[in-house]
Amino acid sequence: MRALRPLSSILLLAATLPAQRTVIVDVNNGPGTWHTTLAGALASVQDGDLIIVRAGDYVGTSVSTLHSFALVGEGGPIIRPAPATASTLRITLSSNLQHVALRGLTIYSETTGQWALDVRSNFNGWPAPTVHVEDCTIRSLSTLNDQVGLQATSVGLTLQRCTASTVQVIASAVSIVESTLQGADARITTGFAQRPLTALDVLRSQVWVCDSTLRAGASMALNVQPASALAIVDEIFRPPSHVALCGTTTVIADPSPGAGWPAPPVVVNYTSWLPSTPTLDHEPGVTLVPAPGGVLFGPAIVVGQRTIAWLAAGAATPGANLELRVHGAPGDTAAAVFGLATFPQSVLGAPVFLNLAGALTAGIATLPGNGESLFAVPVPNLPVLRGLLVAATGVTADATGAISLTNPAAAVLD
Repeated sequence: MRALRPLSSILLLAATLPAQRTVIVDVNNGPGTWHTTLAGALASVQDGDLIIVRAGDYVGTSVSTLHSFALVGEGGPIIRPAPATASTLRITLSSNLQHVALRGLTIYSETTGQWALDVRSNFNGWPAPTVHVEDCTIRSLSTLNDQVGLQATSVGLTLQRCTASTVQVIASAVSIVESTLQGADARITTGFAQRPLTALDVLRSQVWVCDSTLRAGASMALNVQPASALAIVDEIFRPPSHVALCGTTTVIADPSPGAGWPAPPVVVNYTSWLPSTPTLDHEPGVTLVPAPGGVLFGPAIVVGQRTIAWLAAGAATPGANLELRVHGAPGDTAAAVFGLATFPQSVLGAPVFLNLAGALTAGIATLPGNGESLFAVPVPNLPVLRGLLVAATGVTADATGAISLTNPAAAVLD
C-alpha cells in the first residue's frame, strides 16, 4: 500500500483554489468578529468562505446561494429556529458545481412541522450540488411526534459521525456513515396519543448506510400506528430507490407496538397503491431487529444479501492523516481516490462527488481476510488549508476484473 507525500497531495489540490476568507461569527462580539448573527454571515457569503461559528446560541436562517462555503463550529455552538419558520437552517443551492460543508454544529428545531436542517437544490434529482455534514447533532425538541431532524432534497449528501432525529432524503444520493438516526417515541400530548416515527425515510434516492444505527421510535404499547426503522416511499413511474446497509449497521424496528396494530417490519415500502420496486441490499454483518411478532421486510421490496463495496472517511486534522477505509470482498483489489469536492457525476451507477480526471490515488491494496484496507493521506499543518472540503471514492475489482465503486465520502480539513 502506497501513501502520497503531503506536498504531492493536499497541497496540490489547494493550489487550484482561489484565496478564501475566514469569516468569524460570534454572538458575544469577541475579538476578530465579522458578524454576530448567522443571517449576517450567510447573507454576505462569498465563494470559498470558511465561516467559523464560535460558541454560543444562534438564531437560524435561510440562504439561497450560488457559492460554496464551509460552516465550522468552535466550542459547540447551538443553532435554534427563528419564530414561525419552516426550518431552523435552510440552505438552497443553485449551481451543479457547488459544495457546502457543516461541521461541529448542534441544530435544533422546536415546533411541529419544523425541520432542524433543510438542504436542497434547484435541480430535480441527482447529479446535483453536494452537502457534507460532519460531527453534528441535528435534533427536534418538538413536544409533538413530528420530531424531524434533516431533510435533503435533490442533493448529494454525506453524513458522517452525526446524531439526528428522523432523516428524510428525496431524489438524492446519500452516504450515512458512523451515525445514529433515532425516530421519536410515541407520547401523550394535549390529550392525544402521538405515533412514533421512523429513523430514515427514502424517496427516489440512492442511499448507503454504513457502520450506523437506525432506531425506530417506540410505541410504548400505546394504541398508535407503530414504526418501522427504515421507510421507502416509492411510487410507480418514478425511479425506484436503492438502499445498501453495510458493515456493522444495526436497524431496529418499534420495540413495543400496541396490541391493536400489526407489528411493523424493520424495512417497509409505504406506497401501497401502484408502488415501484425499490432494492435493498445488506451485508452479512448487518443486524436487523424486528418488532415483537414482526418481520424483517415488508412487501414490494427486492432484498438481497451480499458483500458491498463501501468507504468511510475519518476526520481530517492538519498535521495528521486523513484515513480512508475501503471495504469489499477479501482478495479483491481496492483503491481510494480523492480530490476537491466538485463536479458531481454518476460513474458505473454510483454517485461520485469529485472530478475523477483530476483525482489523486491514496493507495492500492489487496483486501485482507477482514475485507478492509486503510489508506492514509498526510495533511500538512497549514492554516491556509482549513475549511477545504476533500471528497473521496473507493473502488474494488475482483478476480474477473469486475469493478465496483463505493459510496462517496468527504472530510473538512479542520
